[in-house]
Amino acid sequence: MGLANKAVADTTPKMGRPPLGVRPLTVRLPAEQIARIEVLRGPNQAAAFIREAVAEKLKRDERK
Repeated sequence: MGLANKAVADTTPKMGRPPLGVRPLTVRLPAEQIARIEVLRGPNQAAAFIREAVAEKLKRDERK
């Protein structure tokens, strides 16, 4: 059987990480606020802090 007669899948298997269900969002904060977050949480933890803060604020506002 030559290459021309081989069966070819019509779909490509998905590789890599599955979708995380998140979308990127750029938020600009003053350098002072970022520094305060880093003092509280440590370096490279600003995104996690912001996600938690937004979740808490949404819960508070949705209860009203």
